[in-house]
Amino acid sequence: MANTRNIWQFRGSEGFKPAPELTEATQGSPLLATLLHQRGINTPEAAREFLNFEAYKATSGLELPDMDKAITRICKALEAKENILIYGDFDVDGITGTSILLETFRFLGANVSYYIPDRAKEGHGLNSAAAIRLASTRKAKLVITTDTGITDFNEVSLLKGLGVDTIVTDHHELPENLPPSIANVNPRLLKDPTHPLWVLCGAGVAYKLSEVLLDKVSTDKKLSAKFLESLLDLVAIGTVADLASLLKDNRHLVWQGLKVLNKRQRLGVKEILAQAGTNPEAVLTSETVGFTIGPRLNALGRLDNATEAVEYITARDVEKAKNIAAHLEHLNRKRRDLCDKIFIEAEQHLNAAGGIANQRVIIMGSAGWHLGIIGIVASRLIEKYHVPVMLMVIDEEKQLARCSARSIPSFNFHEHMTPLNHYFEEFGGHAAAGGFKIKLEKLDAFKKEVIELTNRVVTDEAMRPIINIDAKLQWSQINPHLIELLNTMAPFGMDNPSPKFVVESVNIGAQKQLGEDGRHMKFILTNKGDKNHIEALYWNFGARQKLDTAGKYSFVAVPEINTFNGSSKVQLIVEDFQSSEKVKTEVKAQNTVIPIAQTASAALLAQGDNNDNNGPRWIDHRSRDNVEAFVGQLMLPLQDKKSVAIFHEGRAPEIPFLDKNLLFDRSAIQKVDELIFWDLPPALEVLQQVLATAQPNVIHFVGGKYQQGTQQVPVFPSEQQYLKAILQTVNKQLANKPEWAVAPDTLAAQLATTPQVALNGLTLLSKAGFIQTRFTDTQGVVMSKGETTPAGDLTQHIEFLAYKEALRGVGQFRHWLLTTPLDTIRALYQAPAAYATPSRQEPEKALIS
Repeated sequence: MANTRNIWQFRGSEGFKPAPELTEATQGSPLLATLLHQRGINTPEAAREFLNFEAYKATSGLELPDMDKAITRICKALEAKENILIYGDFDVDGITGTSILLETFRFLGANVSYYIPDRAKEGHGLNSAAAIRLASTRKAKLVITTDTGITDFNEVSLLKGLGVDTIVTDHHELPENLPPSIANVNPRLLKDPTHPLWVLCGAGVAYKLSEVLLDKVSTDKKLSAKFLESLLDLVAIGTVADLASLLKDNRHLVWQGLKVLNKRQRLGVKEILAQAGTNPEAVLTSETVGFTIGPRLNALGRLDNATEAVEYITARDVEKAKNIAAHLEHLNRKRRDLCDKIFIEAEQHLNAAGGIANQRVIIMGSAGWHLGIIGIVASRLIEKYHVPVMLMVIDEEKQLARCSARSIPSFNFHEHMTPLNHYFEEFGGHAAAGGFKIKLEKLDAFKKEVIELTNRVVTDEAMRPIINIDAKLQWSQINPHLIELLNTMAPFGMDNPSPKFVVESVNIGAQKQLGEDGRHMKFILTNKGDKNHIEALYWNFGARQKLDTAGKYSFVAVPEINTFNGSSKVQLIVEDFQSSEKVKTEVKAQNTVIPIAQTASAALLAQGDNNDNNGPRWIDHRSRDNVEAFVGQLMLPLQDKKSVAIFHEGRAPEIPFLDKNLLFDRSAIQKVDELIFWDLPPALEVLQQVLATAQPNVIHFVGGKYQQGTQQVPVFPSEQQYLKAILQTVNKQLANKPEWAVAPDTLAAQLATTPQVALNGLTLLSKAGFIQTRFTDTQGVVMSKGETTPAGDLTQHIEFLAYKEALRGVGQFRHWLLTTPLDTIRALYQAPAAYATPSRQEPEKALIS
């Protein structure tokens, strides 16, 4: 079912009414005016400029700091026929930036070569060993970097000492000390985030350099303009793949680049699209770049040598292009397989370590992981757990760990890691991502500090994924004209995302699972009183899930045109859904709380109210003060007049006036009129078992044993405390007899836990020598006293992990019972077959099968 943790948040205030002049500038559409307003486009002039690409005035590259110095030095190199070396990064931005400069200097007839470092062996940035080698072998007098170099003070100094000048073109954050280059061409040196060139990526900076250079040296302006136009597809690929902002000059460059891309003139790109199975007639968009072209080019830098990517996208030979394209497709499949493998291993490590129950960060490493893949896996882990993720490749030989990190909006990676840079050998990044190199001897201390930091900074609210909504759509608005209107806002990407809309209170006319494993869903949506229907696709919805066709739902979706067999119609791409009935939740719009329907899963859990005729009456006592005294008073009239039972396991409750004959555990419970949950069952199956057996008309929820003080703070034993309790129980039974045989379920009831916790605890105690155990088909588990003197730390045994994992699962379920709305718990009684035990990380979500 739907993810109950998602927060639906409007980008602006719901119900915003644009000014008439802004509406007039947006084809008379209040919806379009609202969407532009949410992207910071608030004036008629800005709106017209945004919507009319032909009217946009591109900014001269000469406005970039040090551009004039760079051009002067390049002109000198061209005149002197000096050897020029382009040094690029290995991601798509670096590859396209390198290709842009390479083709420009070839166009000018320069003596030019290029170099892309190896990700695994050399890492990001200029490399000292490579600099020395290249200065010698390539005889370069001028090195021009692209998408890298701004933090490489030592390496630029080294080149300078070797008699090699450097021009740094980059777009990353500035260091405290800039490298001693001839020129540092970086938009961040503008110091003004509102400047149109501030958003340029590495490929964009390279293009602006080429544009200014050709304007300076070319004698045939028409030929130069035609050549510059041929580079724009590379600018678009680099900009979109690098997740650069698609506003201002970037948006204009990408718009121009997509026009070039759709001509399909570049052999390398044409072959990528063919290998990926793209329809040769399909219009190529920023989504095509982001999901088809970019990942395949990136695969080379991640799994092989990105040098081949430059050869590929600058290739003029058809056979060569086809061969490299096939290699790219192979690497992309390999990348996906490695991602799946590492993701599974990371989750196994995470679960073995106790998950994220006690920490708000995922930080782990392995010697067997691939450095080029862990960043992608980190992003996938964030999608699932929504906490900062730091994955590392361990190099035992060098005693180093290399990390690729991804973060969530509330945790600025660069800001929070900068004070910890005394741990790092190398460090870089920005708010959402970064990386570092750290010696293994420092790793444990660093992990401890990061866990403490994230536990302070990352709140429960921050761990809830946010879906940003642009507006609500009426059923009548979902038509081809809407898509035409939205297309005027393209290309979509960072800072200009595809608009997402809420479509409220629609019915499911039909639904069908798609894909080999049935994990995608196609819906036919209908609306009462309207004969039209709309198709909707929900990718990765889940292979065993369906929506109730009797209910009404609200969807977050992106509208698009689907063309098939010559027929075009509107469809919705669904990102989340909610039930439109019964319950409401908070949807945030900036600082305003807006009520709309709660997620469908929560709606199922909360069917009915506490006083309907669908089952027993549920009464919540969990927030009462002096709960022991209250239950004692409650029991006085009940025990005389009605059939009543108190669910209790383990340590006896301290309830005044308690008739101990009314205490029952899971094995002895019987049918009663009223049932009091003084204790909390350790697992969902125990809760279901007790309710099914007792069949009460009234259920009182207390949970008193697991609360402390008037704030109802949950209290659960530590692993060591609970092991001690298990051992005390066993020793008490063995005090006057050599053996004790007991069924696992009976033992679990005595210990107020699950059979899994009890048996894992016994296994651990037996391994440590405290007791001896054996298992039989007839007697269950048979225990006797240990024959050896126990020694050592129990936590060092491998069996401790399984025991710890099981015990934490019990604690998490009881915590859920203490803190979850009673209507949600009540649904377990009404529809127990629909639920599974909640996980440590997401108890509410995991209740849904």
